[in-house]
Amino acid sequence: MKIFSSLKQILLFLYLFSTVIPLLFLGGVSYSTLRGVLEEEVVATQHLLSREMASRVSRVAFEAESVLNYARAILRDAAGKQSSREVQNLLARLVENYDFFKRLTLLDETGRVTLSVPASPEQMGLDMSRQQFFLERGKGDLPLWSRAFVSLETGSPTATLSVPLGESVLVGFLDLSVLGSIVSGIRLGETGFALIRDQVQTVIAHPDPRYVQEMRNMTQLPDPGDPGDGYGETRQFYLDGRAYQGLSVSVEPSGWSLSLLQERAEALAPVRTILTTILVVLACVLLLGTLISFSLYWRILKPVKRLVEQTGQISSGVYRFGETEASFREVEALHHAFVAMGGVLEAREGALRDSLREKEVLLQEVHHRVKNNFQMIISLLNLQMLQTPQEDAQEAFIEAEGRIRSMALVHEKIYRSDSLSRIDFGSYIGDILEELYLAYSAQDQGISLDSHVEEVDLSINEAIPCGLILNELVTNVLKHAYPPGFTGEKSLGIRFHRVRKQEAELVVWDRGVGASLSEQGEFSLGKTLVQQLARQLKGDLSVTSSEGTVTTLRFPLTAASS
Repeated sequence: MKIFSSLKQILLFLYLFSTVIPLLFLGGVSYSTLRGVLEEEVVATQHLLSREMASRVSRVAFEAESVLNYARAILRDAAGKQSSREVQNLLARLVENYDFFKRLTLLDETGRVTLSVPASPEQMGLDMSRQQFFLERGKGDLPLWSRAFVSLETGSPTATLSVPLGESVLVGFLDLSVLGSIVSGIRLGETGFALIRDQVQTVIAHPDPRYVQEMRNMTQLPDPGDPGDGYGETRQFYLDGRAYQGLSVSVEPSGWSLSLLQERAEALAPVRTILTTILVVLACVLLLGTLISFSLYWRILKPVKRLVEQTGQISSGVYRFGETEASFREVEALHHAFVAMGGVLEAREGALRDSLREKEVLLQEVHHRVKNNFQMIISLLNLQMLQTPQEDAQEAFIEAEGRIRSMALVHEKIYRSDSLSRIDFGSYIGDILEELYLAYSAQDQGISLDSHVEEVDLSINEAIPCGLILNELVTNVLKHAYPPGFTGEKSLGIRFHRVRKQEAELVVWDRGVGASLSEQGEFSLGKTLVQQLARQLKGDLSVTSSEGTVTTLRFPLTAASS
Protein backbone atom coordinates (compact mmCIF):
# COMPACT_ATOMS: atom_id res chain seq x y z
CA MET A 1 0.00 0.00 0.00
CA LYS A 2 1.32 3.45 -0.98
CA ILE A 3 1.92 5.86 1.87
CA PHE A 4 2.46 8.81 -0.43
CA SER A 5 0.71 9.14 -3.76
CA SER A 6 2.21 12.44 -4.93
CA LEU A 7 5.34 14.57 -4.79
CA LYS A 8 3.39 17.25 -3.00
CA GLN A 9 2.59 14.86 -0.15
CA ILE A 10 6.24 13.82 0.16
CA LEU A 11 7.48 17.43 0.28
CA LEU A 12 4.75 18.40 2.71
CA PHE A 13 5.58 15.40 4.93
CA LEU A 14 9.29 16.30 5.00
CA TYR A 15 8.49 19.93 5.73
CA LEU A 16 6.11 19.08 8.55
CA PHE A 17 8.16 16.40 10.30
CA SER A 18 11.56 18.03 9.90
CA THR A 19 10.63 21.62 10.68
CA VAL A 20 7.11 22.50 11.69
CA ILE A 21 6.14 19.72 14.11
CA PRO A 22 9.40 19.76 16.16
CA LEU A 23 9.30 23.53 16.46
CA LEU A 24 5.62 23.56 17.41
CA PHE A 25 6.22 20.82 19.97
CA LEU A 26 9.15 22.65 21.53
CA GLY A 27 7.30 25.94 21.59
CA GLY A 28 4.17 24.34 23.02
CA VAL A 29 6.05 22.59 25.83
CA SER A 30 7.92 25.77 26.74
CA TYR A 31 4.81 27.88 26.73
CA SER A 32 2.80 25.35 28.72
CA THR A 33 5.50 25.07 31.39
CA LEU A 34 5.91 28.81 31.79
CA ARG A 35 2.19 29.36 31.81
CA GLY A 36 1.70 26.75 34.53
CA VAL A 37 4.39 28.30 36.75
CA LEU A 38 2.96 31.77 36.33
CA GLU A 39 -0.62 30.66 37.03
CA GLU A 40 0.53 28.98 40.25
CA GLU A 41 2.20 32.21 41.37
CA VAL A 42 -0.90 34.26 40.53
CA VAL A 43 -3.18 31.85 42.39
CA ALA A 44 -0.88 31.82 45.42
CA THR A 45 -0.89 35.62 45.52
CA GLN A 46 -4.68 35.73 45.23
CA HIS A 47 -5.05 33.15 48.02
CA LEU A 48 -2.90 35.16 50.37
CA LEU A 49 -4.59 38.47 49.62
CA SER A 50 -8.12 37.02 49.77
CA ARG A 51 -7.47 35.44 53.20
CA GLU A 52 -6.27 38.76 54.55
CA MET A 53 -9.30 40.64 53.21
CA ALA A 54 -11.74 37.97 54.39
CA SER A 55 -10.21 38.24 57.85
CA ARG A 56 -10.91 42.00 57.91
CA VAL A 57 -14.52 41.52 56.80
CA SER A 58 -14.99 38.70 59.34
CA ARG A 59 -13.80 41.00 62.14
CA VAL A 60 -16.53 43.46 61.16
CA ALA A 61 -19.15 40.68 61.16
CA PHE A 62 -18.02 39.22 64.49
CA GLU A 63 -17.92 42.68 66.03
CA ALA A 64 -21.49 43.32 64.84
CA GLU A 65 -22.65 40.05 66.47
CA SER A 66 -20.83 40.96 69.69
CA VAL A 67 -22.46 44.39 69.79
CA LEU A 68 -25.91 42.91 69.18
CA ASN A 69 -25.39 40.24 71.86
CA TYR A 70 -24.28 43.00 74.26
CA ALA A 71 -27.44 44.96 73.46
CA ARG A 72 -29.51 41.82 74.13
CA ALA A 73 -27.74 41.45 77.52
CA ILE A 74 -28.58 45.06 78.34
CA LEU A 75 -32.23 44.46 77.61
CA ARG A 76 -32.28 41.29 79.72
CA ASP A 77 -30.61 42.94 82.69
CA ALA A 78 -32.83 46.03 82.45
CA ALA A 79 -36.08 44.01 82.65
CA GLY A 80 -37.93 45.41 85.65
CA LYS A 81 -34.85 47.32 86.94
CA GLN A 82 -34.47 50.33 84.68
CA SER A 83 -36.90 52.60 82.97
CA SER A 84 -37.45 52.35 79.23
CA ARG A 85 -35.81 55.77 78.74
CA GLU A 86 -32.64 54.66 80.51
CA VAL A 87 -32.54 51.51 78.37
CA GLN A 88 -33.07 53.55 75.22
CA ASN A 89 -30.25 55.92 76.20
CA LEU A 90 -27.87 52.99 76.74
CA LEU A 91 -28.76 51.54 73.36
CA ALA A 92 -28.45 54.96 71.69
CA ARG A 93 -24.88 55.36 73.01
CA LEU A 94 -24.14 51.86 71.75
CA VAL A 95 -25.36 52.76 68.20
CA GLU A 96 -23.37 56.00 68.27
CA ASN A 97 -20.15 54.17 69.17
CA TYR A 98 -20.55 51.60 66.38
CA ASP A 99 -21.42 53.52 63.21
CA PHE A 100 -22.14 50.39 61.13
CA PHE A 101 -25.35 49.98 63.18
CA LYS A 102 -27.93 52.46 61.85
CA ARG A 103 -30.80 51.26 64.00
CA LEU A 104 -31.70 48.78 66.74
CA THR A 105 -35.30 47.57 66.84
CA LEU A 106 -37.08 45.35 69.37
CA LEU A 107 -40.10 43.35 68.16
CA ASP A 108 -42.67 41.79 70.50
CA GLU A 109 -44.10 38.30 70.12
CA THR A 110 -46.53 39.53 67.43
CA GLY A 111 -43.80 41.13 65.33
CA ARG A 112 -44.61 44.75 66.15
CA VAL A 113 -41.94 47.33 67.01
CA THR A 114 -41.86 48.14 70.73
CA LEU A 115 -38.49 49.86 70.86
CA SER A 116 -36.51 51.72 68.17
CA VAL A 117 -33.08 53.32 68.54
CA PRO A 118 -32.56 56.07 67.43
CA ALA A 119 -36.05 56.99 68.51
CA SER A 120 -38.55 57.20 65.66
CA PRO A 121 -42.29 57.64 66.24
CA GLU A 122 -42.94 56.26 62.73
CA GLN A 123 -41.27 52.98 63.68
CA MET A 124 -43.26 52.35 66.84
CA GLY A 125 -46.00 49.76 66.34
CA LEU A 126 -44.79 48.91 62.83
CA ASP A 127 -45.70 45.31 61.85
CA MET A 128 -42.63 43.25 60.84
CA SER A 129 -44.13 39.83 61.41
CA ARG A 130 -43.56 38.79 57.80
CA GLN A 131 -39.82 39.51 57.81
CA GLN A 132 -37.32 36.66 57.63
CA PHE A 133 -35.63 37.53 60.91
CA PHE A 134 -38.96 37.29 62.75
CA LEU A 135 -40.25 34.15 61.02
CA GLU A 136 -37.01 32.23 61.76
CA ARG A 137 -36.59 33.46 65.34
CA GLY A 138 -37.29 30.03 66.83
CA LYS A 139 -34.49 28.17 65.05
CA GLY A 140 -31.85 28.74 67.71
CA ASP A 141 -30.09 31.25 69.89
CA LEU A 142 -27.50 32.20 67.27
CA PRO A 143 -27.67 35.51 65.40
CA LEU A 144 -29.48 35.41 62.06
CA TRP A 145 -28.05 37.31 59.03
CA SER A 146 -30.52 38.41 56.37
CA ARG A 147 -30.08 39.01 52.66
CA ALA A 148 -28.99 42.46 51.59
CA PHE A 149 -31.50 45.13 50.54
CA VAL A 150 -31.55 48.87 49.87
CA SER A 151 -32.86 50.74 52.89
CA LEU A 152 -35.78 53.07 52.17
CA GLU A 153 -34.67 55.21 55.08
CA THR A 154 -30.99 55.73 54.17
CA GLY A 155 -30.85 54.61 50.52
CA SER A 156 -27.77 52.52 51.34
CA PRO A 157 -27.23 48.76 51.07
CA THR A 158 -28.39 47.25 54.32
CA ALA A 159 -28.57 43.88 56.04
CA THR A 160 -30.22 42.86 59.31
CA LEU A 161 -28.71 40.92 62.17
CA SER A 162 -31.26 39.55 64.61
CA VAL A 163 -31.13 37.58 67.89
CA PRO A 164 -34.04 36.13 69.87
CA LEU A 165 -34.93 37.70 73.21
CA GLY A 166 -37.50 35.39 74.73
CA GLU A 167 -40.58 35.71 72.57
CA SER A 168 -39.23 38.98 71.24
CA VAL A 169 -36.60 39.62 68.58
CA LEU A 170 -33.82 42.19 68.68
CA VAL A 171 -32.93 43.40 65.20
CA GLY A 172 -29.90 45.44 64.20
CA PHE A 173 -29.86 47.24 60.83
CA LEU A 174 -26.30 47.28 59.46
CA ASP A 175 -25.10 49.86 56.95
CA LEU A 176 -23.04 47.80 54.49
CA SER A 177 -21.32 50.83 53.01
CA VAL A 178 -18.52 50.21 55.50
CA LEU A 179 -17.65 47.12 53.45
CA GLY A 180 -17.17 49.33 50.38
CA SER A 181 -14.24 51.09 52.02
CA ILE A 182 -12.58 47.71 52.61
CA VAL A 183 -12.84 46.46 49.02
CA SER A 184 -12.04 49.89 47.53
CA GLY A 185 -8.68 49.90 49.28
CA ILE A 186 -7.59 46.68 47.61
CA ARG A 187 -6.07 46.75 44.13
CA LEU A 188 -4.48 43.82 42.34
CA GLY A 189 -2.58 45.26 39.41
CA GLU A 190 -4.41 47.61 37.05
CA THR A 191 -7.55 45.53 36.56
CA GLY A 192 -7.83 43.45 39.75
CA PHE A 193 -10.46 44.24 42.39
CA ALA A 194 -12.44 42.63 45.20
CA LEU A 195 -16.17 42.42 45.86
CA ILE A 196 -18.44 40.91 48.51
CA ARG A 197 -21.68 39.00 47.91
CA ASP A 198 -24.37 37.96 50.35
CA GLN A 199 -25.91 34.52 50.79
CA VAL A 200 -27.84 34.70 47.46
CA GLN A 201 -24.88 36.05 45.39
CA THR A 202 -26.09 39.69 45.47
CA VAL A 203 -23.26 42.25 45.40
CA ILE A 204 -23.10 44.19 48.71
CA ALA A 205 -19.64 45.76 48.28
CA HIS A 206 -17.87 46.72 45.06
CA PRO A 207 -15.42 49.44 43.94
CA ASP A 208 -18.08 50.56 41.46
CA PRO A 209 -21.09 51.80 43.53
CA ARG A 210 -23.50 51.03 40.66
CA TYR A 211 -23.16 47.30 41.27
CA VAL A 212 -24.29 47.78 44.88
CA GLN A 213 -27.07 50.26 44.13
CA GLU A 214 -28.51 47.97 41.44
CA MET A 215 -28.14 44.93 43.75
CA ARG A 216 -26.67 42.89 40.90
CA ASN A 217 -26.74 39.13 41.22
CA MET A 218 -23.43 37.59 40.09
CA THR A 219 -23.80 33.83 40.05
CA GLN A 220 -21.05 33.38 37.42
CA LEU A 221 -18.31 34.06 39.97
CA PRO A 222 -16.41 31.19 41.63
CA ASP A 223 -18.08 29.43 44.56
CA PRO A 224 -16.43 29.98 47.95
CA GLY A 225 -16.27 26.21 48.51
CA ASP A 226 -16.25 24.59 51.94
CA PRO A 227 -16.10 27.22 54.70
CA GLY A 228 -13.57 25.00 56.49
CA ASP A 229 -11.15 25.35 53.56
CA GLY A 230 -11.49 29.12 53.49
CA TYR A 231 -11.57 29.50 49.68
CA GLY A 232 -12.84 27.73 46.59
CA GLU A 233 -11.23 26.75 43.34
CA THR A 234 -9.70 29.39 41.04
CA ARG A 235 -11.87 29.73 37.96
CA GLN A 236 -11.92 31.52 34.62
CA PHE A 237 -15.08 33.35 33.55
CA TYR A 238 -16.38 36.36 31.61
CA LEU A 239 -17.59 39.54 33.29
CA ASP A 240 -18.94 42.47 31.27
CA GLY A 241 -17.48 40.93 28.12
CA ARG A 242 -13.96 40.54 29.54
CA ALA A 243 -12.08 37.40 30.56
CA TYR A 244 -11.30 37.21 34.30
CA GLN A 245 -9.87 34.68 36.69
CA GLY A 246 -10.36 34.66 40.43
CA LEU A 247 -11.43 32.87 43.55
CA SER A 248 -13.95 33.31 46.37
CA VAL A 249 -13.50 33.08 50.15
CA SER A 250 -16.19 32.37 52.74
CA VAL A 251 -16.70 35.16 55.29
CA GLU A 252 -17.76 33.84 58.68
CA PRO A 253 -20.09 34.09 60.47
CA SER A 254 -22.24 36.14 58.06
CA GLY A 255 -22.42 33.58 55.21
CA TRP A 256 -21.08 36.19 52.79
CA SER A 257 -18.36 35.49 50.23
CA LEU A 258 -15.45 37.68 49.20
CA SER A 259 -14.28 37.34 45.58
CA LEU A 260 -10.91 38.51 44.30
CA LEU A 261 -10.89 39.04 40.49
CA GLN A 262 -8.31 40.06 37.90
CA GLU A 263 -8.39 40.24 34.12
CA ARG A 264 -6.73 37.14 32.73
CA ALA A 265 -4.73 39.14 30.20
CA GLU A 266 -3.08 41.14 32.99
CA ALA A 267 -2.58 38.08 35.18
CA LEU A 268 -0.66 36.38 32.39
CA ALA A 269 1.15 39.53 31.22
CA PRO A 270 4.65 38.37 32.33
CA VAL A 271 4.49 35.34 30.08
CA ARG A 272 3.76 37.44 27.02
CA THR A 273 7.38 38.49 26.64
CA ILE A 274 8.59 34.91 26.73
CA LEU A 275 5.77 33.80 24.45
CA THR A 276 6.60 36.58 21.99
CA THR A 277 10.23 35.51 21.95
CA ILE A 278 9.24 31.90 21.28
CA LEU A 279 6.90 32.96 18.50
CA VAL A 280 9.57 35.13 16.85
CA VAL A 281 12.06 32.26 16.84
CA LEU A 282 9.43 29.86 15.51
CA ALA A 283 8.39 32.34 12.83
CA CYS A 284 11.98 32.80 11.62
CA VAL A 285 12.61 29.07 11.38
CA LEU A 286 9.24 28.47 9.73
CA LEU A 287 9.93 31.25 7.24
CA LEU A 288 13.23 29.64 6.30
CA GLY A 289 11.60 26.24 5.88
CA THR A 290 8.78 27.80 3.87
CA LEU A 291 11.25 29.46 1.49
CA ILE A 292 12.99 26.12 0.93
CA SER A 293 9.69 24.33 0.39
CA PHE A 294 8.45 27.02 -1.97
CA SER A 295 11.65 26.72 -4.01
CA LEU A 296 11.08 22.98 -4.37
CA TYR A 297 7.45 23.59 -5.24
CA TRP A 298 8.42 26.11 -7.93
CA ARG A 299 11.00 23.83 -9.48
CA ILE A 300 9.06 20.53 -9.32
CA LEU A 301 5.41 20.71 -8.34
CA LYS A 302 4.38 23.76 -10.31
CA PRO A 303 5.50 22.36 -13.72
CA VAL A 304 3.83 19.06 -12.87
CA LYS A 305 0.67 20.88 -11.86
CA ARG A 306 0.83 22.77 -15.15
CA LEU A 307 0.95 19.46 -17.03
CA VAL A 308 -2.14 18.29 -15.12
CA GLU A 309 -3.98 21.49 -16.09
CA GLN A 310 -2.98 21.03 -19.74
CA THR A 311 -4.29 17.46 -19.63
CA GLY A 312 -7.64 18.87 -18.58
CA GLN A 313 -7.52 21.41 -21.39
CA ILE A 314 -7.14 18.61 -23.95
CA SER A 315 -10.69 17.48 -23.12
CA SER A 316 -11.84 20.99 -24.12
CA GLY A 317 -10.08 20.80 -27.47
CA VAL A 318 -6.97 22.84 -26.61
CA TYR A 319 -3.80 21.16 -27.89
CA ARG A 320 -1.27 23.99 -28.13
CA PHE A 321 0.59 25.09 -25.01
CA GLY A 322 3.24 27.65 -24.24
CA GLU A 323 6.66 27.06 -22.77
CA THR A 324 6.85 25.94 -19.17
CA GLU A 325 8.87 27.59 -16.41
CA ALA A 326 12.51 26.62 -15.94
CA SER A 327 12.80 23.41 -13.97
CA PHE A 328 14.85 20.24 -13.74
CA ARG A 329 15.83 18.59 -17.03
CA GLU A 330 13.54 15.60 -16.45
CA VAL A 331 10.49 17.82 -15.94
CA GLU A 332 11.28 19.90 -19.02
CA ALA A 333 11.69 16.74 -21.16
CA LEU A 334 8.29 15.53 -19.94
CA HIS A 335 6.72 18.86 -20.94
CA HIS A 336 8.20 18.74 -24.47
CA ALA A 337 6.91 15.18 -24.96
CA PHE A 338 3.47 16.28 -23.78
CA VAL A 339 3.40 19.21 -26.23
CA ALA A 340 4.31 16.84 -29.09
CA MET A 341 1.53 14.48 -28.06
CA GLY A 342 -0.93 17.40 -28.12
CA GLY A 343 -0.02 18.13 -31.74
CA VAL A 344 -0.70 14.52 -32.75
CA LEU A 345 -4.05 14.52 -30.95
CA GLU A 346 -5.05 17.79 -32.62
CA ALA A 347 -4.40 16.33 -36.09
CA ARG A 348 -6.36 13.17 -35.33
CA GLU A 349 -9.29 15.09 -33.86
CA GLY A 350 -9.44 17.28 -36.97
CA ALA A 351 -9.73 14.20 -39.16
CA LEU A 352 -12.46 12.78 -36.92
CA ARG A 353 -14.40 16.05 -37.00
CA ASP A 354 -14.29 16.18 -40.78
CA SER A 355 -15.55 12.59 -40.98
CA LEU A 356 -18.32 13.32 -38.46
CA ARG A 357 -19.39 16.44 -40.34
CA GLU A 358 -19.74 14.41 -43.54
CA LYS A 359 -21.88 11.82 -41.73
CA GLU A 360 -24.11 14.52 -40.21
CA VAL A 361 -24.70 16.04 -43.65
CA LEU A 362 -25.49 12.60 -45.04
CA LEU A 363 -27.92 11.84 -42.18
CA GLN A 364 -29.67 15.17 -42.65
CA GLU A 365 -30.04 14.38 -46.32
CA VAL A 366 -31.55 10.99 -45.43
CA HIS A 367 -34.15 12.64 -43.17
CA HIS A 368 -34.88 15.20 -45.87
CA ARG A 369 -35.42 12.50 -48.49
CA VAL A 370 -37.59 10.44 -46.14
CA LYS A 371 -39.75 13.52 -45.55
CA ASN A 372 -39.97 14.13 -49.31
CA ASN A 373 -40.93 10.50 -49.91
CA PHE A 374 -43.71 10.84 -47.31
CA GLN A 375 -44.91 13.98 -49.10
CA MET A 376 -44.91 12.09 -52.39
CA ILE A 377 -46.99 9.32 -50.81
CA ILE A 378 -49.43 11.93 -49.49
CA SER A 379 -49.70 13.43 -52.98
CA LEU A 380 -50.37 10.00 -54.52
CA LEU A 381 -53.08 9.36 -51.91
CA ASN A 382 -54.64 12.73 -52.76
CA LEU A 383 -54.70 11.81 -56.47
CA GLN A 384 -56.19 8.43 -55.70
CA MET A 385 -58.78 10.01 -53.42
CA LEU A 386 -59.88 12.29 -56.26
CA GLN A 387 -60.50 9.18 -58.38
CA THR A 388 -62.54 7.52 -55.63
CA PRO A 389 -66.19 8.65 -55.35
CA GLN A 390 -67.04 6.67 -52.17
CA GLU A 391 -67.08 8.86 -49.05
CA ASP A 392 -65.89 6.03 -46.77
CA ALA A 393 -62.89 5.49 -48.98
CA GLN A 394 -62.13 9.20 -49.06
CA GLU A 395 -62.23 9.36 -45.24
CA ALA A 396 -59.84 6.42 -45.10
CA PHE A 397 -57.49 8.25 -47.45
CA ILE A 398 -57.65 11.39 -45.23
CA GLU A 399 -56.87 9.34 -42.12
CA ALA A 400 -53.96 7.62 -43.86
CA GLU A 401 -52.65 10.99 -44.99
CA GLY A 402 -52.79 12.27 -41.38
CA ARG A 403 -50.79 9.31 -40.11
CA ILE A 404 -48.18 9.69 -42.83
CA ARG A 405 -48.05 13.46 -42.24
CA SER A 406 -47.39 12.93 -38.48
CA MET A 407 -44.36 10.74 -39.32
CA ALA A 408 -43.15 13.10 -42.03
CA LEU A 409 -43.30 16.01 -39.60
CA VAL A 410 -40.92 14.19 -37.20
CA HIS A 411 -38.32 13.85 -39.96
CA GLU A 412 -38.80 17.47 -40.97
CA LYS A 413 -38.25 18.60 -37.37
CA ILE A 414 -35.05 16.54 -37.13
CA TYR A 415 -33.87 17.90 -40.48
CA ARG A 416 -34.33 21.48 -39.27
CA SER A 417 -32.99 20.82 -35.75
CA ASP A 418 -29.43 21.13 -34.46
CA SER A 419 -29.72 17.62 -33.06
CA LEU A 420 -30.11 14.53 -35.23
CA SER A 421 -31.32 12.30 -32.40
CA ARG A 422 -34.21 14.17 -30.69
CA ILE A 423 -36.83 16.87 -31.27
CA ASP A 424 -38.81 19.32 -29.16
CA PHE A 425 -42.16 17.53 -28.96
CA GLY A 426 -43.92 20.62 -27.64
CA SER A 427 -43.20 22.45 -30.89
CA TYR A 428 -44.20 19.33 -32.84
CA ILE A 429 -47.63 19.29 -31.14
CA GLY A 430 -48.33 22.84 -32.26
CA ASP A 431 -47.52 22.03 -35.90
CA ILE A 432 -49.53 18.80 -36.06
CA LEU A 433 -52.58 20.47 -34.45
CA GLU A 434 -52.42 23.25 -37.02
CA GLU A 435 -52.51 20.75 -39.92
CA LEU A 436 -55.31 18.64 -38.38
CA TYR A 437 -57.45 21.72 -37.68
CA LEU A 438 -56.99 22.72 -41.29
CA ALA A 439 -57.73 19.23 -42.64
CA TYR A 440 -60.99 18.81 -40.68
CA SER A 441 -62.10 22.48 -40.79
CA ALA A 442 -62.22 22.53 -36.99
CA GLN A 443 -62.26 26.32 -36.75
CA ASP A 444 -65.26 26.49 -39.08
CA GLN A 445 -67.03 24.05 -36.71
CA GLY A 446 -66.29 26.38 -33.76
CA ILE A 447 -64.02 23.93 -31.89
CA SER A 448 -61.71 25.91 -29.61
CA LEU A 449 -58.26 24.69 -28.60
CA ASP A 450 -57.06 24.56 -24.98
CA SER A 451 -53.37 23.65 -25.16
CA HIS A 452 -50.88 23.42 -22.29
CA VAL A 453 -47.63 22.04 -23.68
CA GLU A 454 -44.14 22.00 -22.15
CA GLU A 455 -40.86 21.80 -24.01
CA VAL A 456 -39.85 18.15 -23.66
CA ASP A 457 -37.27 16.60 -25.99
CA LEU A 458 -38.07 13.11 -27.31
CA SER A 459 -35.87 10.73 -29.26
CA ILE A 460 -36.96 9.75 -32.76
CA ASN A 461 -37.98 6.32 -31.44
CA GLU A 462 -40.37 8.05 -29.03
CA ALA A 463 -41.50 10.97 -31.21
CA ILE A 464 -42.89 8.87 -34.12
CA PRO A 465 -45.19 6.57 -32.06
CA CYS A 466 -46.20 9.41 -29.75
CA GLY A 467 -46.99 11.60 -32.80
CA LEU A 468 -49.12 8.82 -34.33
CA ILE A 469 -51.03 8.42 -31.06
CA LEU A 470 -51.63 12.18 -30.89
CA ASN A 471 -52.83 12.16 -34.52
CA GLU A 472 -55.31 9.35 -33.80
CA LEU A 473 -56.65 10.94 -30.60
CA VAL A 474 -57.11 14.42 -32.10
CA THR A 475 -58.66 12.97 -35.31
CA ASN A 476 -61.08 10.96 -33.16
CA VAL A 477 -62.20 14.14 -31.35
CA LEU A 478 -62.56 16.26 -34.50
CA LYS A 479 -64.59 13.53 -36.31
CA HIS A 480 -66.83 12.13 -33.57
CA ALA A 481 -66.96 14.41 -30.50
CA TYR A 482 -69.23 17.13 -31.92
CA PRO A 483 -71.88 15.82 -34.37
CA PRO A 484 -74.21 18.17 -36.23
CA GLY A 485 -76.73 19.76 -33.87
CA PHE A 486 -74.44 19.72 -30.83
CA THR A 487 -75.24 22.80 -28.74
CA GLY A 488 -72.71 22.59 -25.91
CA GLU A 489 -69.22 23.98 -25.58
CA LYS A 490 -66.94 22.70 -28.31
CA SER A 491 -63.36 22.41 -27.17
CA LEU A 492 -60.33 20.24 -27.64
CA GLY A 493 -57.81 20.02 -24.80
CA ILE A 494 -54.17 19.02 -25.07
CA ARG A 495 -51.76 18.73 -22.15
CA PHE A 496 -48.20 17.44 -22.51
CA HIS A 497 -45.65 17.74 -19.72
CA ARG A 498 -43.02 15.94 -17.72
CA VAL A 499 -44.48 14.34 -14.57
CA ARG A 500 -41.21 12.98 -13.29
CA LYS A 501 -37.57 13.36 -14.27
CA GLN A 502 -37.80 10.37 -16.65
CA GLU A 503 -41.55 10.21 -17.39
CA ALA A 504 -43.91 12.23 -19.63
CA GLU A 505 -47.70 12.48 -19.87
CA LEU A 506 -49.96 13.24 -22.86
CA VAL A 507 -53.63 14.04 -22.19
CA VAL A 508 -56.31 14.64 -24.87
CA TRP A 509 -59.84 15.59 -23.78
CA ASP A 510 -63.08 16.97 -25.17
CA ARG A 511 -66.53 18.07 -23.92
CA GLY A 512 -68.55 16.35 -26.62
CA VAL A 513 -70.37 13.05 -27.18
CA GLY A 514 -68.04 11.42 -29.72
CA ALA A 515 -67.02 7.80 -29.33
CA SER A 516 -63.79 7.21 -27.40
CA LEU A 517 -61.25 4.62 -28.43
CA SER A 518 -62.69 2.16 -25.95
CA GLU A 519 -66.16 2.48 -27.51
CA GLN A 520 -65.18 1.89 -31.12
CA GLY A 521 -65.40 -1.43 -32.82
CA GLU A 522 -63.29 -4.20 -31.35
CA PHE A 523 -61.10 -4.34 -34.45
CA SER A 524 -61.02 -0.58 -35.13
CA LEU A 525 -57.77 0.38 -36.84
CA GLY A 526 -57.40 3.56 -34.73
CA LYS A 527 -57.94 1.71 -31.47
CA THR A 528 -55.57 -1.09 -32.42
CA LEU A 529 -52.93 1.37 -33.62
CA VAL A 530 -53.02 3.48 -30.43
CA GLN A 531 -52.84 0.42 -28.16
CA GLN A 532 -49.92 -1.08 -30.10
CA LEU A 533 -48.02 2.20 -30.12
CA ALA A 534 -48.62 2.67 -26.36
CA ARG A 535 -47.13 -0.78 -25.74
CA GLN A 536 -44.21 0.14 -27.99
CA LEU A 537 -43.56 3.17 -25.74
CA LYS A 538 -43.95 0.94 -22.64
CA GLY A 539 -46.58 3.38 -21.48
CA ASP A 540 -49.91 3.25 -19.64
CA LEU A 541 -53.06 4.19 -21.62
CA SER A 542 -56.28 5.09 -19.82
CA VAL A 543 -59.64 6.40 -21.08
CA THR A 544 -62.38 7.99 -18.93
CA SER A 545 -65.77 9.27 -20.07
CA SER A 546 -67.52 11.83 -17.88
CA GLU A 547 -68.87 15.04 -19.46
CA GLY A 548 -66.70 14.20 -22.44
CA THR A 549 -63.76 11.89 -23.02
CA VAL A 550 -60.30 12.07 -21.43
CA THR A 551 -57.51 9.90 -22.83
CA THR A 552 -54.23 9.80 -20.87
CA LEU A 553 -50.93 8.30 -22.02
CA ARG A 554 -48.04 8.17 -19.56
CA PHE A 555 -44.74 6.70 -20.77
CA PRO A 556 -41.10 6.59 -19.62
CA LEU A 557 -38.42 8.71 -21.25
CA THR A 558 -35.25 7.03 -22.49
CA ALA A 559 -31.73 8.24 -21.79
CA ALA A 560 -31.64 9.88 -25.23
CA SER A 561 -34.48 12.24 -24.20
CA SER A 562 -33.70 15.40 -22.30
